[in-house]
Amino acid sequence: MTVHYDARAALGPDGGKPFFWEAPGYVDDPPPPANGQVTAPPPPRQGSAAPSFPDPVPASALRPAPAERYWLCAGLLARGETTLLTSLWKTGKTTFLAHLFKVMAGGGELCGLAVAAARVLCVTEEPETRWAKRRDQIGLADNVEFLIRPFPAKPAVSGWLDFVAYLGTVVGTRAYDVLVLDPIVNLWPVRDENDASQVQGALMPLHGLRPDLAILLVHHNRKADGTEGTAGRGSGATMAFADTIVEFRRHNAADRSDRRRVLTGYGRDDQTLDELVIELTEEGGYAHRGNRREVRGHDLAPVLAGMLPEEEPGLSVAAILAGWPEPARPGRRQILEALERGESAGFWTRSGTGKRGDPFLYTKPLDAKEITL
Repeated sequence: MTVHYDARAALGPDGGKPFFWEAPGYVDDPPPPANGQVTAPPPPRQGSAAPSFPDPVPASALRPAPAERYWLCAGLLARGETTLLTSLWKTGKTTFLAHLFKVMAGGGELCGLAVAAARVLCVTEEPETRWAKRRDQIGLADNVEFLIRPFPAKPAVSGWLDFVAYLGTVVGTRAYDVLVLDPIVNLWPVRDENDASQVQGALMPLHGLRPDLAILLVHHNRKADGTEGTAGRGSGATMAFADTIVEFRRHNAADRSDRRRVLTGYGRDDQTLDELVIELTEEGGYAHRGNRREVRGHDLAPVLAGMLPEEEPGLSVAAILAGWPEPARPGRRQILEALERGESAGFWTRSGTGKRGDPFLYTKPLDAKEITL
């Protein structure tokens, strides 16, 4: 039987077996013959319209996005595309988003990333009181508006499709640039997140929203985490749907007092963010600290400075590793990278050739530059 796939396919109202729909103008094919020969499909019903699909577009007629209007947050969020932000729960991703919303009130910079002015609709699982508290603490303005817990329970397919249609209306009438669904799993009708057809059926209707709308889907990581854009829980169809994936992690999961977070990006665009370590400062804003390799060097610098002698001959890498004062000893390569950066920054000096019998030796003379992190 020939069937025509709808965006709601595989999402039965009870979460059970997939269901399909019959496209207007078509009838079911007869069952295939026993001999396996292929028969021609039946013609459209007389007097009924064929399905409506878009016309093919020649390559020369494809319209690029204006470069100056493409990124709403450089490397993370683009007009007309979907970003998937994933993390373990309660790691601070919504706090990060709140700071992004604040900058979008007039445009500027967040963690070294250029941010354009934008109007935001945030569909949120959190109560109104929580967002009111963030508004007062962070200073949110009316460029961001909220839909608070639109569903009292997990919706059926029909409810989800009605909601997407409603979003299409308000996005147009209220001129939003960004739609945030936080988290998507509390809104879509998917019963089995590992079922690719259910996930695709729930997400594909979002393509029908305004073409230049930036969509940000907030999602959770699986408990075991993952690499290469696979951290998000459930079917890989969720990650594949997004144009940009941003994984949000604690920099040091073993230290809950560490206020640093790591953003790791994967995307279709060459300008997609690669990796960025950010830190929520005591003043209440975010600062960028470089990538993880640079941050490791910053963390090692004070320990190295305390170990290095003020006078020659100094310490070799082997001596530094042997005398490392902390229980968690870094690897040789990490020590070498930190020593090279510290020497370039003027924190200490190096002698020797680095060859057999004449290793590099490091000292921290009295006139060395003070370490600043």
